[in-house]
Amino acid sequence: MSRPGHLASILESRVEPQRPVPMTKRGMAWSAPLTRSTSTGCVPYIAPAAVFASYGSLCLPMFRAIFYTLAVHKYAENGGSQATVHTNIGVIVNNPPASFPIGRLLSALREKGVTLSLSGADVRFRGPPGCSAMEEVLEARARKEEVREYLRSESAEIVLPLGSYPRSGPVPLSCMQRWWWELEQVSGPTPHPLMVIPVPGQVDLPTLESALTELVRRHEVLRTRFRAAGPEVVVTVEPPESLLLEFIDYSPFSLKQSEAKALEQVEQYRLRTYELDGGSLFRACVIKVANDHHLVLLGIHHIAIDTSSSRLLKRELRALYLAFVAGKPSPLPEPRYQYADFAIWEQHWLRASGADDPYRYWEERLAHMGRLKLPTDFPRGRIREGAPEERHAFTIQADTLSELRELSGLHSMTLSATLLAMYSVLLSRWSGRHDILLGTYTLCRTPPEVADIVGCFASNRPLYSFVSPEIRFADYLEQVRLGYADTLDFRRPISMRLSWDMHLNGVIINHWKSEVEAQEPSTASVSSETPLPIFHDLSLVFLETPTTVHGHASYAGNLFRQERIESFCADFLRLSRMAMQWQPRRLADIMLEL
Repeated sequence: MSRPGHLASILESRVEPQRPVPMTKRGMAWSAPLTRSTSTGCVPYIAPAAVFASYGSLCLPMFRAIFYTLAVHKYAENGGSQATVHTNIGVIVNNPPASFPIGRLLSALREKGVTLSLSGADVRFRGPPGCSAMEEVLEARARKEEVREYLRSESAEIVLPLGSYPRSGPVPLSCMQRWWWELEQVSGPTPHPLMVIPVPGQVDLPTLESALTELVRRHEVLRTRFRAAGPEVVVTVEPPESLLLEFIDYSPFSLKQSEAKALEQVEQYRLRTYELDGGSLFRACVIKVANDHHLVLLGIHHIAIDTSSSRLLKRELRALYLAFVAGKPSPLPEPRYQYADFAIWEQHWLRASGADDPYRYWEERLAHMGRLKLPTDFPRGRIREGAPEERHAFTIQADTLSELRELSGLHSMTLSATLLAMYSVLLSRWSGRHDILLGTYTLCRTPPEVADIVGCFASNRPLYSFVSPEIRFADYLEQVRLGYADTLDFRRPISMRLSWDMHLNGVIINHWKSEVEAQEPSTASVSSETPLPIFHDLSLVFLETPTTVHGHASYAGNLFRQERIESFCADFLRLSRMAMQWQPRRLADIMLEL
């Protein structure tokens, strides 16, 4: 007979990763005073794109190397462990000039997301998560008088800290919210994230309702409504009200029957769509599997949540419930900022970049590119309405992983970028195309104050590389490293229309990193009698642990035969094993070898 714990493990493997998981940046905030303990280069001298996420620098005798890092994380549910990925992009540049016009210096700071403000006679600097602008900040501090005068001039447009801008009018949509809104206008209602929280023991339902009501009161985005008004979207925050908790009791059945019914109910609940135009974005349900085992289901539309927010909500719900059960008040401090504060701040942040239309960059960058359309085994049909998902699991073993990490270090890249390079090579061979454009889901939590805000910080980001058959594999790795900077520049949002036209959600790569060992995923653990709908052709997802990388290919079952995906993954594993040795070889020779 199965046990409640067994049911929980099945639910965790089946419910969480049904869509490409948006990921979030992990970073650190810093502020003046700063000391000259390290040196970094200056991004504007090497590329037009500024990269915000940067964790460190390496000082060499003749060069300065900057390591740009996108830190994204997904929190694993087993044991509360944290999964984190770091994508480093290293760029080696010559020393920049010692000084340049003050306006250009401040523009360089803003390109890296640094905000400047006056406090009396002092100039204060504040950077986004993981920002690396040490050289520019040091120079700006040395030229404090010039900076002060520039900031006081009427022509200077400075981004103030989060929360500094009043809500003087309607709450705007953030770039990420607009992306999800427009997606639903094109694709129609789709399933969205579902949090399944197994709760052992008895559950006090009135107390749980009170805890959930308080949770929704604390976070405005959970009671936000979006309404179409012609071409515009009106955003309103509803006043707090008591939440009605849906309750389903399967405890009268045998444990085996109740578990089966609970799994079926979870599937139905997960597939329920939302009425985004004017509807509620939050719903909650409790399933009683047995007298001593319950499941709490929290469904939230993607426009109001991301993976980091999910973890925050779970932590707060637990704290509220335990306090209320004990007859105590909420132990949580009031949120300092709400998502609306971020949406308002973001408008000023984008405007300060100097672009009249922040979407224009990717419009022009991808203007002459065609979408990546993989050859299929079956007629494509209407894939965008949702296709049955199939999965194939594979593992990169410890010895291969060690070599890949060494290879990444040689080229100042993280494992993420190396995996991307190999994925692009195989996609080029499969599709017959040299220009490879795929997507990844990332979260931009900039500035650092948004770390504790519940809301949507996710967007579909483009990853472009040109796979020239004549170049060496080592040179191609360098190309991927340098070209990745555009993807990490969140001041250049991509519109949903362009994402849709270019089919960026069609071929995807995501990479998580866990500091603890994880159980190898199994396709059997996520299979179901009713295939789950997906909205991509092919997605590679990696979970890196200290000793191995567990991966799986998620693909549209009505497009590809299982044998084709198994062969693709086998080629990926072979390329992984031979990558270090094949650095001097041409990509054309590698493609023939596989």
